[in-house]
Amino acid sequence: MVRACVFTVLLSACGFTASTQGTSDDAASDAANGDAPRTIDAPAVIDAAVDAGIDAPNLGTCAVGACALSGGNCISNVCVITAAGQNSVICPVGMRCRVACDGSNTCPGGVQCGFATTCEVTCSGSGACQNGGVDCGAASSCTVQCIGSGACQSGIPDSVRCYASQCTVTCDGSNACQDGIGAFGTCTAHCCSNACQGGVGTCSVDAICP
Repeated sequence: MVRACVFTVLLSACGFTASTQGTSDDAASDAANGDAPRTIDAPAVIDAAVDAGIDAPNLGTCAVGACALSGGNCISNVCVITAAGQNSVICPVGMRCRVACDGSNTCPGGVQCGFATTCEVTCSGSGACQNGGVDCGAASSCTVQCIGSGACQSGIPDSVRCYASQCTVTCDGSNACQDGIGAFGTCTAHCCSNACQGGVGTCSVDAICP
């Protein structure tokens, strides 16, 4: 014990001190050679970005290919389908959908919103969407206009079906929406000119039409 103390005293007296210079130099050398410690969180960020891209269509992003298969074009992130000579229209899955069946007897087989996230349908003209009506499907919100004599006249079982949606329905014309509106949720119906003869389900109803 005495020898150890004497040895320590002698070292101090001779000017020997402990040094960390080697450690500092090694760290500086590692940094210069690109060996400094790195964070490895980047893969998590990349995975999140990839996941966001995969999930985007379910959040309403218009997918060009799927929209085109339904006869539409992506406009302002909505699949817009202007029916021309089509018997019936089915909206693509996982995106917002807007359908225009304009003209006498257009879309005689009707429109199915299916699994669109939101759906807007216009059947305008005598007999437009006459035999199939409009089915809002699983869309979270659905706006339907059946304008003209016999527009959306017949459906199975209803002219307009709003079972899973928050709906706004306008039926204006003799025998428009003749088989009625089938609705079990939040719904507003505007029925004019002897329309909606088959009833309006749970819809609140008035006779205010454009």
